Amino acid sequence: MSRRLILLLSMMPLLNCECGRDSLGANPDGGEEDAGIPDAGPPPAEYPLKPGDKVRYPPPNNVVFCNETIGPVGCSEQSVTWTQEYTVGAAGAAWNQNEAAWVVPAEYFWSVADVTRTDEPSFATLSQLWLSGFGPWEAANGQSDTLDAEFSTKSVMLQGGPADTFPFFDLAHWASASAAFEAFVRAKDPDARVENQEAARKIEAGYLEPTDPSQLHFVSIIYHAKGFVCSYQEFIGPWDPARQKNNSGFRNNERKYQAIINGVQLVRATGEHAGDRQTCKCGTQAVGLDCE
Repeated sequence: MSRRLILLLSMMPLLNCECGRDSLGANPDGGEEDAGIPDAGPPPAEYPLKPGDKVRYPPPNNVVFCNETIGPVGCSEQSVTWTQEYTVGAAGAAWNQNEAAWVVPAEYFWSVADVTRTDEPSFATLSQLWLSGFGPWEAANGQSDTLDAEFSTKSVMLQGGPADTFPFFDLAHWASASAAFEAFVRAKDPDARVENQEAARKIEAGYLEPTDPSQLHFVSIIYHAKGFVCSYQEFIGPWDPARQKNNSGFRNNERKYQAIINGVQLVRATGEHAGDRQTCKCGTQAVGLDCE
């Protein structure tokens, strides 16, 4: 038997085994021989925020109760004015393969700058507001404790959601996250008005309060391209059935509760803008300079 034939016969068991494919893991990058097996795909792009970067929500962010029509005086009967700040941890964002999402370690705190109170007992019902679940309005006296947490970038903010769904978000998950947002709202009001504007990074909804269908609840969230909540508006007030369920649907423009986030700042730890407090514009139609 020739030496070439002996060599060929000795290699046949190796040609028929699957050991080479197993060594590549569950999602190999292969050619035609791997047809039908999902390709691992390219690695994800870097998360825009880096270690030490700060996302800061300065005053006049507020949560208020009022029983008057919005006007020159505004809602000032009961209010909490606050600051939030999130600092990305030294390890930076990590890619979670199982979740197909970034996990952002961050140190954060809430600082209550001003509290205006009256004898109005309804202020205690601020739990109706989505935003009220993300800050210790009643407990904080001055600055709240500084905490460390890991924040998911996969889910948009929902009422009663865990703290790790705010404020970071990866726009690559827009389709699934906005679908979850709509499903959540329509479970409360099947006839809710929901608008999803991916190009503007904005999702908003108007729906009737399940416990009091005379009250319209409007929520609007805009995310920044760099991966965090850029603007948030929330209002509750009497609904005018002749109007649509959106921000113009309140009877006599009256809002009983409101929560607002705006004027978000980004402070970079390194690079050309290191240490600068840059104010970020929200939405594609916003004017002025944006944070870099």
